[in-house]
Formats: sequence, structure tokens, C-alpha cells
Amino acid sequence: MADESIVLNELRDLATLWRGDRNEYRLIARQFLDTRRPTIRTLAAGTAITLRKLLCLEGLLLTQKRLPEYDEETRQSDEDLYLEACERFTPSHNSEAASHRERKHKALIDLFKHRAFSAVRRGTIDEAIPLMDEAVTHATKLLPLVPQAQYTPLFQHRAYLMFHAALLRVRQYEARNDVGRAGAYLAQAREAADSVADAQLFPNYVYERADLALYHHLLNGSHHWREGNFAEAAAVFDLWLLGTPSHAHRWRSRNIRVRRDAARAFACLIHGCKGCDDCRVAAQRLQEAARDDQIGAAGRHVALKAFAVHTLGASGRELQAALDDLLPYLPIESQRYETAGFAGLHEESSDLPGYFSSVSAEARRLQNGGCPADALSQFVLTRLRELLNVYLEYESARAARIGLPSAELDETLPLNKLVDTLLEIRLGRKGPRDRARRDWEFVSRLLERTPADPEALRQTYANVIGRVAGLFPCVVRIMEVRQTGQTHSARGETLSGTTLNIVTEFPIVAGLAYMPPRYRRHPADLKLLANDRAWFVQSKHLTGLFSMETIPLWEGKWSDLEQHVIESTTIDYKEAIPKNIAKHVAAFANTKGGLIIVGIYDAKRLGAADAVVRGLSLEEAADTQGKVIEAAIIETDPPVAPPTFFRAYPLGRLVMMCRIAGPPTLQPHRTPHRHAGRIYVRAGAQSLPITEAVWHALPK
Repeated sequence: MADESIVLNELRDLATLWRGDRNEYRLIARQFLDTRRPTIRTLAAGTAITLRKLLCLEGLLLTQKRLPEYDEETRQSDEDLYLEACERFTPSHNSEAASHRERKHKALIDLFKHRAFSAVRRGTIDEAIPLMDEAVTHATKLLPLVPQAQYTPLFQHRAYLMFHAALLRVRQYEARNDVGRAGAYLAQAREAADSVADAQLFPNYVYERADLALYHHLLNGSHHWREGNFAEAAAVFDLWLLGTPSHAHRWRSRNIRVRRDAARAFACLIHGCKGCDDCRVAAQRLQEAARDDQIGAAGRHVALKAFAVHTLGASGRELQAALDDLLPYLPIESQRYETAGFAGLHEESSDLPGYFSSVSAEARRLQNGGCPADALSQFVLTRLRELLNVYLEYESARAARIGLPSAELDETLPLNKLVDTLLEIRLGRKGPRDRARRDWEFVSRLLERTPADPEALRQTYANVIGRVAGLFPCVVRIMEVRQTGQTHSARGETLSGTTLNIVTEFPIVAGLAYMPPRYRRHPADLKLLANDRAWFVQSKHLTGLFSMETIPLWEGKWSDLEQHVIESTTIDYKEAIPKNIAKHVAAFANTKGGLIIVGIYDAKRLGAADAVVRGLSLEEAADTQGKVIEAAIIETDPPVAPPTFFRAYPLGRLVMMCRIAGPPTLQPHRTPHRHAGRIYVRAGAQSLPITEAVWHALPK
């Protein structure tokens, strides 16, 4: 009895803390679970189950539920014990029986709902369906037991559960190519959705009511495809695309466009078309989609196969064999794009920012440009460290948000030790049974002996992103922050360029932020509740990543930049971006144009014969781009044409190349670009001021 009283008192204190400081709650809750869980399990395992023991078990489950990082297997073990204890409990009087029935149904609704969603995350839809049905059953049994004031919220929650139960069956029958049953359950999902608010309703699978209302077009398109009616399939896929314009940049829209274009190409083949405009355009789009990293492996497979069949003009058995091959990839079902016929996380590298997913291709291009082997190795190692630093900052920020140990970025740390550090931080937050543990341990072992050969390093890099690409966080640039009462809103932009409208119940600030990986495919309208605060963390080191996504690689040879000439009228090396960069921009624009290359030491100051590569961090590179643009557009009069930027990697280190356009050749009376009222021109390796008279005397 004493143990029961202590546990119940601590649970009441936790409930009070939950309504106040959530970060403090997490710390105390973890301590409670570590110390009190064995006690509660011992109490529940006894022969006599009392109401107080059941309350202790319910409190244990609620505490685990409020810690999303808590170990799933441990929680399920405690849920099984609760189910067993409920069966063994005998109420002592009628009022206790009524109270117990109500609490039991509430607990079982949460239990089965949580297990169903866990099964969905594992991709086991068939396992999730009976679990969600159980949640609906207990919600139905609970309705007549609750007071009138609780009836409407419970009725809406049951509709929410019925919506998900129906939607799971849509996914199940769609994957089985049973369009009839999938359509029937889609109608049930739409009916259930009418009773539920949007903010509580939509999962990643269906984005919004417009998508839900039009989803039957996708089912019908699949049906027409299987029946061989490709023209009708293309038309129906088009109806969905036209009705969901807000999804234009999402992976599903890209995949639907692939299937529409493939259907158009097949329709032309079947009718013996010799190359009409429709099929030519469709084939061109398919060829482009086959190289699109953003549609997933199955989407690229459909695009490549359809393009090849159309190009070869296949017919008869050859055409039928191709159509049979594509059928497994046809269902518009979220997991199918990632896993059909391919290995899980190894294909999720397409979800990485281009700056990280293109490393292997860029290394080959640098090699073709004459980049030496040691510089190539340094290039891959630097990019690998930058990738791991993103993971480390994200995991550290998540841990620090809830009061757990974190770590600062350390550029001297060996790569395998960096991985060990971020894994330790992650396990502190997620628990020792975290599903990503094996992947990070594999990466750590892989990096213990980093190969020196650039080709082996490229393979190591590919193996790393193959294991952990799916864990890469969603990176968002927050802009236009507003507050209306207790609601905060902002406009956001992801690395892929998708615009997000974000509404939260907690303050947010402009800048760069991380959110969990699942938000990479989340709706364009994000609604984050107070409980989601720990999922939204600021970043200090991501500025450069946004800039690098849009800056192309310099593919010329480093010797083409006149490296041995040190500096000249058209080339200026800078160790870092100088405060007076505007005068150099104006001088180049007034003379012959040229390149300002930032990240190179002054050879004369070092007493070196050639330019010496210093290299830039991502933040320094982004700062360089911003300041040169500002100098060209704001600090010169008239403004200089916006510079063109390139990334270059001499000795494998990042430098920024800023190309300034020179003056037009046929303007003898052109106006000079001035900075701070003065005219500057290039004279050898210097940017010097000149008078108005000298300017007019210069040959044009």
C-alpha cells in the first residue's frame, strides 16, 4: 500500500508538471520511469489486482506515451501487462465497475491506436488494420459511458479513428490492385472525415481534403491502366494533378506525372502512332524524370522503362512484357515508391539535399578536370564531415531542448568518433533500443579506417548515405514570423524549394531550423501543437547549406585560372571576403570583368611562389555570396550586373569564385560604376581609384 501511495503521488506531481514546464517534465518523467517502473510491474504482477494498482499501470503507460522517444518494445511489454491486469481485476462495487469500464476503454483506445500507427511506420499495413479496428471498437463502447460534456469530443475522436481505419484499408486494397474495395473504403474515409477538424485529421498519406476528395482519380487511373485503357488513365491522372496544384513539387505529384506520361506514351504505341506531339512531349518528360532524384527508385524505374519502350517502338509481346513489369510499381501508395523491389534506406539518398547527394558525381567531374588524387580525397572527406555535422547539430539541439547532454561541433574529432558522439546523444534521447542504432554503429565501424584512395572514399561516402539518408532532418528557413493572440505563424522554405505555411502554439523566430525527418514529406500547411515544441529546433550552422544548393560546380581546370600568375587584371585572390569588396567589384566591372576568388591566401604575404589554398567553411561561403551581391547591387552606382558564382575545390578545399561581368564593348560613352562616389579600375593586381578626367581619357 505504501508503494502504491508513493507512486500515485508522484504521478499526480507529473500531471501538474505536464500542464506547466514540458522540458522539466521530460527530465522528471525519465527519472520516474527508471526508478518506479520495476515497482509498478511488481505490484501489477501480484495475485490481487486492485483499482490503485491499475491506476499505477495507467499512469506508467501515460508517462511513456508522453515521451515519444521511449523504447517501443518496453512500452508494449507494459501494455501487455495492463491488458492482463484488466482481465484479472474484479470491481468491489457497481460505481467502481462503471469507473473502471470508462478508464479501461480510454486506455485501450490509446493503446491500440498507438500500436496501429507504429505498425504503419514499420510499413506493415496488414498488421495495423485490426489494431485500428480495436481502437474503433473501444471508442464505440465508451460512447454511452461518458458524461454529456465529453460525448461530442469522443464522437469526433471515434470518427478520427474510423477515418484512419478506412484509409488503411484503402492502402491495403490499392497495393493489391483491388480498386473496387479501395474505392469503397475511400468513401467511408471521406464520410468519417466530415466530423473531424483538418488540423487533427490528415496523415502524410493524404495531405488535405482536396486530396481526399480527388483520390478516387488515382484509383480509377490505376484501374484504366490495368485494363489497357491508357488514354483514359492519362486523362484521369491529369484530373488529380489539376485538382491538387498545391502538391506540384511533392514526390507524389512527380510520380503521378510519370504515370500519366507513361500512359500517354503507351496509348500512342498501341494505336500505332508514328510520333505525334503528345507522345514526343511525354517521352521527353519521361527521359527527364528517369534522372530525377526526387521521385524515388520506383518512379525512376517506371520513367526509364516507359521511355525505353517508347523509343524502341515496342509492340506485341515485347510491349506486354514491359507493361507486366511495371504493374507492381503502379499503385499510388506511399511505401511503394520507396521500397518496391529496392532496398529500404539505400534509395532514400534521393531525399538528401543535392549538395550531399551529388558528391560522387562531382568528384568524378573534378577528376575529369585534372584534380589530383589527394585533393579528391580531401574533397570527399570534407563533404562527409559537413554531412555528419548536420546530423550532430540536429541530435544535439533535440537533446538540449529537453535538458539532455549535447555536444558542440569539433572539426578536429575523427569521423568515427564524431559518429560515436552523435549516436550517444541520440540514444540518450531515444533509448538504447533505437532502430537507427545499428545503422550508426555500422557507419562508425566503416569510418574507423578511412581509405586514402579517392575511389574507395567515394564508395565509403555512398555506403554512409545509404545507411542514414532516411534519418536526415527536415531543414527549413523561417521567414515572415507573425503572432495573432496565442498563435504564431511563419512562412518557411525547405532545401528543395517547397514553401511551407507554419502555424504553432509556441513562439518561433526567423532563421534556420530543423524538424524531424518525417516532415520532409509533410503537408504544405504545418500545424505544430505545444507538445511539438521539442521537435522544432534552431540551427547555427546551416546558412551555407542553403546557398550551396544553388551554386554550380566549377568544372574547368585549376590551371585555367592562371594560378601561377598569382593575380592579374582579371583575377583577384582573397583570403576572406574584405570589408571593401565593393571597390573591387566596381573595378572589375569598369575594366575587363574577371574573377574574385575567395579562400586563397595572399602568396606574397606568405612568401610563396604560387597561390595557397586556405579554403572556406559553408558559413563563410554563404557570407561571401551575400556580401558580393550586396556590393554589386547596393554599394555601387549604377548597380553592377549580378555576379555569377561557382564552387571550386583546389586541393579539395572549398573556394568561392565570383565572376564579375565586364563593360559592353560598343559603348564609348558609358557611365562608370562608382563606389562611395569614387571610380575604381583594375591596374595589374590592384583596384585603384581614378579621377573623372582619367576615366574619360581611358581607351573604351
